[in-house]
Parts: sequence; structure tokens; C-alpha cells
Amino acid sequence: MNMQPHQTPAEIAYQFMKREAKAMQARDLIDTVIRYMGMDVEDIRVKAKVYTSINLDPRLAFLGKGIWGIRDWSPKAIEEATSMPDLLPGEGSYQPKAGDYQYLWDDEDADDDDEEEEPPANSEEDPENPAGK
Repeated sequence: MNMQPHQTPAEIAYQFMKREAKAMQARDLIDTVIRYMGMDVEDIRVKAKVYTSINLDPRLAFLGKGIWGIRDWSPKAIEEATSMPDLLPGEGSYQPKAGDYQYLWDDEDADDDDEEEEPPANSEEDPENPAGK
């Protein structure tokens, strides 16, 4: 690889993928960059710095399912892989109508809600002397 020691991890990843001409799993790409830099592959902080550098480089693109590639390879394919599809066709312009909603109660339950409970006839009654005597 034609790399300089002062290159960023993202530059190393870019050069490596460009040379290999293939997308790579993030874990393999990060480990390759760390090994090239001569650092400890098991150090979590080093992995985090390398991943952050790769993630922030606009030349590199996350293709989904843990795979990274070079954005210039296929802009349309990368755009499709990284864009969020609509859940339903035309979902963004659809406005729901009252008839679209299903109610969880039936007509009998709706009638029960209209009835009010009657309060006890004499709310000041003594519980020990119900007749008020």
C-alpha cells in the first residue's frame, strides 16, 4: 500500500479498500487498519477511534449489515443501501381519514358508558345504624 505513517485511520481504510477493490465487514476493516498502524488489535479504545474516523470520512459509505465500501464505486447503489425505504408506498403524502381507524369496542360497550351510576340514597347514614335510629 502506498501509505504514509501520518495518515488517518480513515485514509488507511480508504487506500486498503481501493487496492482490494471490495467492500469489507467493519470488524475486518478496523482490525486491518489497526494492524497496519502497528497498534494493539484488542484495545477497545483504539477500535473506537478507528471506527469513528471511518464513520466520519465522507469517501467511505456504510452499506448495511456491517459492510463498508467506497462511496465512489456505485453512488446509486450506495444511496439505495443507505436510504430508508417508506413502509408503505406514498406514505409521506397520505393523510388518514376517520374511516381508517378501527375501534376496539362494540356498540354495546359504547352504550354502557352513557349510563351514570346512582349515588346511595342517604350518604350520611351511620354504618352501624343503617336505619338512622
